[in-house]
Amino acid sequence: MITYKALNGQAPIYLTELLHEKANTRTLKSSGELILVVPKYKLQTYDGLNAFTAFSVAAPTLWNKLPSHIRHYKSLNV
Repeated sequence: MITYKALNGQAPIYLTELLHEKANTRTLKSSGELILVVPKYKLQTYDGLNAFTAFSVAAPTLWNKLPSHIRHYKSLNV
């Protein structure tokens, strides 16, 4: 929910500034997807995330795993 709010201007700016939409350079079927850039990081565990993973890594990683129709909802009420 925090990621949704950050992407829609409802969260503090310091969180919003940590998220960046992936720019598509080609016209693909997935070009309309709202995919976030996952920055490179060194610490990794068996599942790719752990309790100490920063918001700038965890938020885009989990957001990108959501189904497309959920990422495009216009409100949290849904």
